[in-house]
Amino acid sequence: MKYIITLCLALAFSSIDAQNLQFSQVLTFTGSYSSNNQWTQVVPDGKVWKIEFAQVSSILRLNGKALLTNSNLNQNQFPIWIKAGDVLSFGNNSDDLNISIIEFTLVP
Repeated sequence: MKYIITLCLALAFSSIDAQNLQFSQVLTFTGSYSSNNQWTQVVPDGKVWKIEFAQVSSILRLNGKALLTNSNLNQNQFPIWIKAGDVLSFGNNSDDLNISIIEFTLVP
């Protein structure tokens, strides 16, 4: 019983910030990129990205780690949500990219 009361008090006094999402814009990136011409995008502060669709001929990276590759690409894995400050990068040996993103603004 003590644990239930303690848990209820902890939840009552914890500060949980709920935020809403407000549509900002649709971003579409297409093109061919190479190691000399890499595509890199950072999710801006106060924003959240929702990747709706992506076609890659190589590897799409999130914060330096493989997110999608042409061999594991499955349309059932979308949408993919990405938070502010995350870095998407692509480009290696003349690779092709087609990606559609919806950008939302975080509203308190």
